[in-house]
Formats: sequence, structure tokens, C-alpha cells
Amino acid sequence: LSWQPPTATGGAEVTGYRVSRNGTDSHGGGPWSTTVAATARTFTFHALVTGSTYQLSVEAINSAGTGPAASTSSGVGSASSVSRP
Repeated sequence: LSWQPPTATGGAEVTGYRVSRNGTDSHGGGPWSTTVAATARTFTFHALVTGSTYQLSVEAINSAGTGPAASTSSGVGSASSVSRP
């Protein structure tokens, strides 16, 4: 998953990004999310099930709160990019 930083931040610097996926991974784990550094522009999800499609999303986080999610659906094995305006 890759993204660009938001163009509008509500006047506060981005402090991180929340990246998430739906569905079940190969270990039986359900929906999952984590927070990554403000300097991150990519994230690799692991243990996805071949042949499955997942909804992947990224949200910018700052002192004003969490921005709206930019998301995409992606089949396992394909590359995806999410741009957040």
C-alpha cells in the first residue's frame, strides 16, 4: 500500500498514519490495523490469503484528529496505491 501526504491537515502537522485491512489473514486473524510514522509512505501487509480480496485503507493522524480514510480493494499479489488528496 502506498500513499501521498494529505494536502490539507487542518493546520496541524501529520503525526502518523493508520493503515488497516479487512478480512481474515492466513493465521485466522480478522481485521487489522496499525499506526506508522508520519514519514512513512508505504506499508506491506503480510500473511494475506492468496486469491482473497482485501479492502486496504490509510488515514492521516494529527493533533486535530484522524482524517477520512482513503481506501482501495486489492487482490492478493497485486500492487495498489492509495492517494489521499
